[in-house]
This record gives sequence, C-alpha cells and structure tokens, in this order.
Amino acid sequence: MTHLTTPVPPSRLRQAPPSPLRQVRLLLAGLLLAFGLAAGQAALAAKPAAEPYPATVNVNAADAEQLSTRLDGVGTSRAKAIVAYRERHGKFSTLEDLLAVRGIGEKVLNANRKRIKFSEK
Repeated sequence: MTHLTTPVPPSRLRQAPPSPLRQVRLLLAGLLLAFGLAAGQAALAAKPAAEPYPATVNVNAADAEQLSTRLDGVGTSRAKAIVAYRERHGKFSTLEDLLAVRGIGEKVLNANRKRIKFSEK
C-alpha cells in the first residue's frame, strides 16, 4: 500500500525565526563587512601615487632607524647589524660589501639596489 501525500505550497511553509545568538552573529558579520569595505575604500583613496624612484638612503651615514624604514626587508635587527658592521669595518663602497653583514643576502640586496647609495652625491 502506497501512502501519497500532497506537496505543501512554499507559502504555507514556516521557517523558525533565527535564535538570538544567530541574529547577533548575522548583525556583526554585516557590520564587519560594511566597515571593512568602507575602510578598504578609504585606504585606497588615501594611498599616495607611487614615486617614480624609491627614496634613497646613504648606508654610510644613515642610522638604524633610517635604514629600517627606507630599505625593504630590513628591520630593526638587520639595520643595527649594518650600522655595527660599518662602525667595526669602515664605510661600504659597493653593494657587494653589504653581503658581509649577517642577515643581508642577495634577495635583500636586489630588492634595494635603486635605494642604496654610498655618498651624499
């Protein structure tokens, strides 16, 4: 024996309201999405145009803070190592001289070739 049921039209189906916790989660997700998009748009609008040439830094005169802010891949500890090496061994004259500094490798050197200078010229 087969039991046949008639389908219930969608207009007659009732969905339980979301729990209060789910409502809070949905609200927070919506707010985060809205503010995240707005903040991202504001950041893009405020971003200055890229400089045609990156800012240069004289590795023979700059302090650790200047080195760490102007050179890609050079943080505080690498910048301090550059200054310490310079104080112990004298001024740098070529890019390859920087390879003797612990933590400075080809990758960091290549990322900063256009930024590094050795005199005030």
